[in-house]
Amino acid sequence: MRADLLQRPRVEIVWHPSQEKWEEFAEALYANLSFDPKQPLENKPGLPVRFWSDLDHIRKNIGVEAAWKGRVAVVVLIDDAMLEDSEWENWLMALAQMALEDYERMRVVPIVESSQRYANVQLLGQMNFIEKGTNTVSPDKQTQYLLNHVIISLLNFIESGRLHYEVFLNYVRGEGTKLRDELVRNFEAYSYLRPFYDERDLIAGAPYRLRFQNVIKSSAFLAIRTDSYSSRIETLREFEFAKREGRPIVVLDALEKGEARSFPYLGNCPILRASDSLDLHKVINILLTEIFRFELLRLELQTLKEETDNTKYSRRLIVTYQTPDLLSVSHQIFCRGKDSEVESPRNFSAYIYPDPPVTYPELAILQRVNEKFVFLTPVQLKAMGISRYETLEKLVGQPEFEIGQEPLRGLTVQISASNPLDSDLKDIGCRKIHTEDSIIEFGRYLIAAGANIVFGGYFGSGSVGEWLLRILKIYGHSESPQTPRIRAYLPYPVGIAISSAEKKQLGSLMYFTSLRPPQDVNADTQNGQMMPTEDQSLSSKYVWARCLTEARRKITKSVNAIILIGGKEIGYKGRYPGLVEESLFAIEEGKPLYLVGCMGGCARSIFSTVAQESGWPPADAFNEELQKSQDKEFWSYYNERIAKEASEDLSIDYERLKNVFYEHGLNSQSIRCNGLSDSENVSLGHTMFLEESISLVIKGLSDVNKNLKADQQ
Repeated sequence: MRADLLQRPRVEIVWHPSQEKWEEFAEALYANLSFDPKQPLENKPGLPVRFWSDLDHIRKNIGVEAAWKGRVAVVVLIDDAMLEDSEWENWLMALAQMALEDYERMRVVPIVESSQRYANVQLLGQMNFIEKGTNTVSPDKQTQYLLNHVIISLLNFIESGRLHYEVFLNYVRGEGTKLRDELVRNFEAYSYLRPFYDERDLIAGAPYRLRFQNVIKSSAFLAIRTDSYSSRIETLREFEFAKREGRPIVVLDALEKGEARSFPYLGNCPILRASDSLDLHKVINILLTEIFRFELLRLELQTLKEETDNTKYSRRLIVTYQTPDLLSVSHQIFCRGKDSEVESPRNFSAYIYPDPPVTYPELAILQRVNEKFVFLTPVQLKAMGISRYETLEKLVGQPEFEIGQEPLRGLTVQISASNPLDSDLKDIGCRKIHTEDSIIEFGRYLIAAGANIVFGGYFGSGSVGEWLLRILKIYGHSESPQTPRIRAYLPYPVGIAISSAEKKQLGSLMYFTSLRPPQDVNADTQNGQMMPTEDQSLSSKYVWARCLTEARRKITKSVNAIILIGGKEIGYKGRYPGLVEESLFAIEEGKPLYLVGCMGGCARSIFSTVAQESGWPPADAFNEELQKSQDKEFWSYYNERIAKEASEDLSIDYERLKNVFYEHGLNSQSIRCNGLSDSENVSLGHTMFLEESISLVIKGLSDVNKNLKADQQ
């Protein structure tokens, strides 16, 4: 297969702007294909997924006018509103024609909710569509049914030659038969999936164990765990074989009374609890998601195996499609082959497994197999500067493995991020779920790489603080002396607004510091004892601005590097938009700065300004007229008062601000010392792909940390 077809496809979800009801379905599809912020440990396919309902933006990004690369799947939500709009109708016909002409690189997945069935057939030509409201599925199961068929379409897209996918049903006869039959009935709605089970698929005279193993080698595996499951030798033998072969596995837990002694090797697989209210379409959804994730990894990582199989490093590298556990690791390390060429376990160096990285307690257990053995995900590999698999000699070509699992250990990094305006997010095909995903993923990888995170803000619903807490509860554990892994600076008056109970909860997870107001607003706050009012009075807004400036400067001085993501450009509290002021302090202090463009907003405006790029949208954060129009009266009040009361010049001065960014540009110390090349910084500012952004930032931070440690020696 061509190299460009081995890349993960991106998914674009499109609907008519009058039908915002589709957004809920789009978010459900995002949670299936990309990342579910509520389940940070869940393995997902990790596809880039964007949402579109503006035809101009669609044409620029995925339509006839777009200059797109790689593979793209366009999920089009077709209803009467789209069919009755001639402009949309023409676009849809052109899109269908594009997909037919380049079917290897483009797949259109139409979901139709329309009475105009024959119009759909005419518009889409040879293309089949998923029909919403089918009589075979009850209304409350429709969303799950549609999600499942989209995943099947994507499976066929990446492997068009595969006509169906077998699912081996692993169960105890009698106890599991009823649930098996219910599952088989639900499989009838998905002809792509073929259930295989013993009572139906045994062949007289054929050795059943050998036949089952041959089926399992190319199938998904669905285990129905009932009370007697762990006491049945053949059932466990089938499960162990599926684990050994690295197949996609889902476990359906149907225990009723319990087990006298459990089979201990069911771990690191998706597990669902069977109950009377269980939606079996949901079971199939989990199974399809796991199959899709597995097949994507298999296609991507087969090049790694092929390129290393005939090299001197091939026996020092293990590549798997599953999150490692002791059963799979011990088999792959100790039982590889049966001939005399099997090497001692000490000669293996690296074990590559799918993202996300395992937590610290899991890693500590896995490394008991061999303390020098290193477990890494593809994103962690890229972060180490290993961008092509044929350069893996960097990883395993040394007598001793030199690259640690925590390249950022001891480094203190600020994450500054917030949601851009809804309109700004829609311009780049994103919603708030994308921002939440990006913050959680950055937090996960920074902590997994050993960094300490510094955050300034609050912990309310939908805040960056809330998202970081969610990931900290999973990834923040370590036996090293640098725990807790997050330090929060709470600007005045955020710190005094937190209750004693909230402080106790925060204190169990992180360090936090409640900052005092600067001296020139002590009178306004009764020496830091009184909350400024939330009204729009000029004096209250002044206090907020001064306290935010004070907090941002203290944070900048306390960290080794700053990462900026998203951010509002208007409608903020403070002297300047928050990310602008933080990047200004980073430039003044010469601290390494990473401008992540994938969420647009203020971070992208800062990048376009320092890069002095032409043709980009106006950088609203630096547009003085726009900013002044928001609150001209406050500017005058602020500058008049700051000149009288503050000990330094902290006025609002956009001319001076722009000069700082223009003069320093990409040649500023903050950019030059961030460990990335010019082209990598440009990629970081431009890319829409979160995985690439994370890899670049951690790669740069690894270099920064290496230099800091060298300077300290």
